[in-house]
Amino acid sequence: MVAVNWVEFEREWIDAIALACSEIRNESPQEELYAGAFWLLYGDYKSLLVPAFALNCEAHATLTEESGQAIDVRWDPSEWKWSSVDQAVEYMRPLYKQFIDLDISAEDFEQLWESHAAMLAKVCRTTTSCARARSGKFSNIELPSKFLVGIIDWAQGDDLPKLLRLSLSEEVLVEHDTLLLEALRT
Repeated sequence: MVAVNWVEFEREWIDAIALACSEIRNESPQEELYAGAFWLLYGDYKSLLVPAFALNCEAHATLTEESGQAIDVRWDPSEWKWSSVDQAVEYMRPLYKQFIDLDISAEDFEQLWESHAAMLAKVCRTTTSCARARSGKFSNIELPSKFLVGIIDWAQGDDLPKLLRLSLSEEVLVEHDTLLLEALRT
């Protein structure tokens, strides 16, 4: 099994997310960020890659197709204005180097995958709580009272409901009863 300091990962992800939120708020102060999400979680038994981290704002929660039809992308990080916040991913890349060219059993990889998902979920819950309370790394970042960070990776299929439940408190889930709750019903 790979020995991992998950506390260091948690701390560094929270720093990376706070930095990303701060930079985007400074660059685009008119934009109201409502959510952040981990998505593109990927592992293939030989490696575990840095997931994408996305942010979106209210002005981009709906897209208009060429036909003029409005499409709700509120909970689809692949369509968000900042679908991959490169500075957050690059910030984390050095910590993930230890997960390249793994030589571990399938069972150990599954355990690593689950531990990684649990760490990301904890980062989501902590970040959501701190951002809403304007505490810790988020004390000087103006975010809405219902801002959230979750694992919203539609490619995870049947595992998406589990990841949502791990990453979002029941209170947060109840506040956002649209596609997130639909995903939990599947």
